[in-house]
Amino acid sequence: MSKFEKIVLFTIVALFGAGIAIGLTPRDSAVAEDLSARQQAVKAAVQFPIDLNSAGLQELKAIKGIGEAKANWIIAFRDEKGPYRSVDDLLQVKGIGPKTLESIREFLYVDGSFLSEYLAADQTEKSSKSGGKIDINRAGLEELIALPGIGEVKGKQIITYRETHGKFNKTEELINVSGIGEKTLQAILPFICCE
Repeated sequence: MSKFEKIVLFTIVALFGAGIAIGLTPRDSAVAEDLSARQQAVKAAVQFPIDLNSAGLQELKAIKGIGEAKANWIIAFRDEKGPYRSVDDLLQVKGIGPKTLESIREFLYVDGSFLSEYLAADQTEKSSKSGGKIDINRAGLEELIALPGIGEVKGKQIITYRETHGKFNKTEELINVSGIGEKTLQAILPFICCE
């Protein structure tokens, strides 16, 4: 019997004992047993670990320490902020601190392939909104080095400049980045934007 099964069994026994202690009628007892059996069936049906980015309410509730409120907060955070990049992102969710995270970590994982697909789709959406141009205020190194005349060194310099001086207000400000001259700027202007 696994640790999880022992916990579920203990919980059922405790609930049954509590029902006897508070004097449930036979009808109430039958309802409680039926509810408990359904809850146990849901928990038994969940195959752990579960992907944090595709887990539903019932799957999350099947994790010891995650009730309905926390499960809803986990889903709401994911819906608002996008997919979790790691299980550690749960620390940003209301009601989940380091202690809770460590107690539930073994039951969760983040599917890297799903995350990659999401990020690629998100980038495609951003590109289509900007007319297919690369936003120099958000672009990562890979996007920047795809620009003509921008290699890894210049790409890193753009990111460093952006982190040091803040967002670019207009694309022409790239001229202030070390290593980018007028010729390079003119070559990349058709492919970039500032948002």
